[in-house]
Amino acid sequence: AQALGRPIADVFNVINKKTRTAALMPVIETLAHGTIQTLANHTVLIARDGVERDIAESCAPILDRDAQVIGAVLVFRDVSEDHAVQQKLSDSAALIQTVLNTVADGIITLHAKDGTIEKVNPAAEHMFGFSALELHTQNFSKLFVDVPALGLNTWLEACQESIATRAAGHGPEVLGKRQDGSTFPMEIAVSEMQLGSERYFTCILRDITLRKDVEDALLKAGADAEVRGVAASKRVNTESLEKLKANGMQVVPPSAALTADMKKVGDTMLKEWLDKAGPEGKQLIDAFTR
Repeated sequence: AQALGRPIADVFNVINKKTRTAALMPVIETLAHGTIQTLANHTVLIARDGVERDIAESCAPILDRDAQVIGAVLVFRDVSEDHAVQQKLSDSAALIQTVLNTVADGIITLHAKDGTIEKVNPAAEHMFGFSALELHTQNFSKLFVDVPALGLNTWLEACQESIATRAAGHGPEVLGKRQDGSTFPMEIAVSEMQLGSERYFTCILRDITLRKDVEDALLKAGADAEVRGVAASKRVNTESLEKLKANGMQVVPPSAALTADMKKVGDTMLKEWLDKAGPEGKQLIDAFTR
């Protein structure tokens, strides 16, 4: 009732939320042109007590029998909660995009129905040497060696993280292929998601070239150390035997039974160690005995 008879600008005080400047009054435009007007986005209504509320509004003309404008109807509603939800969703999407853009691992999302790439992050672009635009709609299999396009879904499902893989701390190892044709080792972790009726795979890829180089260097160093150790052991053994002979002692080779018993002890110790060391231990032993 207190608003009756007062200028609309005194009652309906609206500003642009971002610029804090006065918003265009829709009633004035409606009265002047006889058309329906709406407020621009980010419009805030300032109440008499100073409280600000996001609003959505429209204004329609009132026409007489001669289609002359004789007034206007202003309809508006408080959309503050809607805007707050939209802002949270926008912030969440921005945060996710920031993570995708800055994470060191390559992340690629593809359609399960045909294996075509939907989205890649900058790390994946750098990893393979393709731009996101070049990879969009391309088949995911083109980024790997010996991955069949027709059997891609089966291959991806086989790559999905299993309990055993998680326990070992590493995902399946595959051979990636860059734009220039060069290849490199990588780990892949695969998950799937359903968006509406569409099924997608999300693949997290990690270049493990450096790790493999370090592993190879350690294996070579170990093998070299073993060779040096065996040579040194033989030298010390020969010197010791010569000293014993010089002092009148006779050293004879071990019997077949003793050799067999010692081999059993060694095999048992090796098996117990491999049970604890797992696949990486077996890889080390295999490289050692090649």
